[in-house]
Amino acid sequence: MNAERRRRGQKPTGDAVKLAKFKADFDQAYYGKLRHSEKARRIVDLLRAWHGRQITEQWNKAEGEQLENQIRLVLLSPFLNAVRALDTEFFKLLAQAANMLSSRICNSKDKAIGTGDTSRDKRILEYAVEIAGTPAHTPHEINVLFDPGFSKLREEAQRAKNKKLHDRLHQLGPVPHKDEPRGKASPNYEKDVKLPPKRRK
Repeated sequence: MNAERRRRGQKPTGDAVKLAKFKADFDQAYYGKLRHSEKARRIVDLLRAWHGRQITEQWNKAEGEQLENQIRLVLLSPFLNAVRALDTEFFKLLAQAANMLSSRICNSKDKAIGTGDTSRDKRILEYAVEIAGTPAHTPHEINVLFDPGFSKLREEAQRAKNKKLHDRLHQLGPVPHKDEPRGKASPNYEKDVKLPPKRRK
C-alpha cells in the first residue's frame, strides 16, 4: 500500500500495526491456509499466473504461438524444476493449492476476471491497495463497482448488502471509505421520513 502511495506522491502511512494487520488479512484472503509456507505461496502464485494466462490467451490470440510457448515455459519452470528434483513436497503443496483455487474459481461470479478468483475478501483488499489508503467511495458505491448489477436489486437488498460490506470494511484493515450521506443529503431521505409527495406549482 505504501508503494502505491509513494507512486502517487503521497506520504506513506506510518501505522505499523495497521499495515501488519492489512498484510495478514491480505495473505489470508490471497493464499488461504497455504499462507504460512513460502514454498506454498510460490505454488499458489504459479497456479494463479497460469490460469490467468489461459484467460488472457482468449483475448490475445494475435500474439502468436511462438511467444505463447515462451511464456508457458517461463510459467512452468518451477514445475519442471520440481520434476527434475523429484520434489515430493512441491507436488503435495501443488495439490492443496489446486484444490483451493479450483473451489474459489467455481464459486466466483465472474470467472473471466484476472485469475478467475473473485472471492469477496480478496477483492476488497485489492481495492484497498488501489485506493492506497485514501477514502474514495461509500460502501454503496463500492458495491456498484464490484457488481454492475447491484443497482438493479431491490432497495431493501441494497441496504442490507451496504451494511454487510460496511461492517466487513471495518473488519479488514480497516479499509478506508467515505460515509454514506445522511439526513437530507441521503437519496432516500423522503422515503425514510415518509414525507408527503411534493406539490406541483
